Amino acid sequence: MIMKNKKNIYSYIILLLLIVSVLIGMTACSPVLTPTDTKASEETTETTETTETTETTETTETTETTETVEITPSIETIGDYEIYPTGERGKIEGNSPFKAEETTLWEIHDLKNDRTIATIPVPDDYKQPIKSEDLYLESGIVLIAYSESTGDRIVLNEAQNLVYYWDKEMTYKAWLPLKEKYDKATEALSWFYMWTIQVAEDDAVTLKVDLGNGAGTTNYEFYRVDYPSIKTLSDLKVYLSQLFSDDMVTELMKDKRFQEVDGVLYTLMADRGSDLSRGISYYGAHNIDNEHYSFDVLVEIINIDQEPYGNIIGHEYASFPLEETNKVLRFKSLRLLY
Repeated sequence: MIMKNKKNIYSYIILLLLIVSVLIGMTACSPVLTPTDTKASEETTETTETTETTETTETTETTETTETVEITPSIETIGDYEIYPTGERGKIEGNSPFKAEETTLWEIHDLKNDRTIATIPVPDDYKQPIKSEDLYLESGIVLIAYSESTGDRIVLNEAQNLVYYWDKEMTYKAWLPLKEKYDKATEALSWFYMWTIQVAEDDAVTLKVDLGNGAGTTNYEFYRVDYPSIKTLSDLKVYLSQLFSDDMVTELMKDKRFQEVDGVLYTLMADRGSDLSRGISYYGAHNIDNEHYSFDVLVEIINIDQEPYGNIIGHEYASFPLEETNKVLRFKSLRLLY
């Protein structure tokens, strides 16, 4: 009887030990959260909330900044135009005020007609306008880039798709008579070096003339000049005197292509055509002291010698002085760049 009771006791002890072992194993597998861990958890939660708050604040600030109207420094989209640097260096011939290695080619693209209207060298230190209110200098005149040191500007005439290089004081009203003077002067100069002045082709005379070309005195056909206000050599000299300095007029009048017969002016037909290696011209002007100006010309040089043909391979620059005498602006020097 006693032995049987002892066996039961031993069974109960073994069962109890098994239960205790199971309980200890379960406790070991469950993570225990200490007071320190609880605090760390709270800090992590707070940090997460703080981060989310910070991100929300930054998003709000970005949204407020975006509301300010600004233009990307690298590309401008102005109305129907896109203006951007190409990253290519310019190549400039002539007496340019800026060095080719310090300029980058910019293109102006007409979005409406899908064509590039200008490829121009821009000095690296020139800035683009950032604020939209700085874009329009006056009606139809858009500021493309400017120099902070000199105030010189490159502008676009929207109405005519033309690019101008201006000084800081130049306006379209002041620019217009300078450009008109240049157009008239180059037209007159072309009568001697490129084209023939308007003539009456049904009215010709044969004259023996030494043109100074090495051919000696030779018979040439001359045609009557049919140009308003120019009927005689004297008229021609007066016309040229409104455009060029006295020294230039004297040199031009030495040319034998104009001859007067019985009070009627005749000229030789001798067109040479334009230079096919010259492309679009861009113009500029600087007012030196309200009596002296410089008129600047920048013309594209086109590849015509090898493939690919038609590419712009550089620019030629020239600056021509004008002087106002007796309220008349006249070029002191000028040559054709085309």
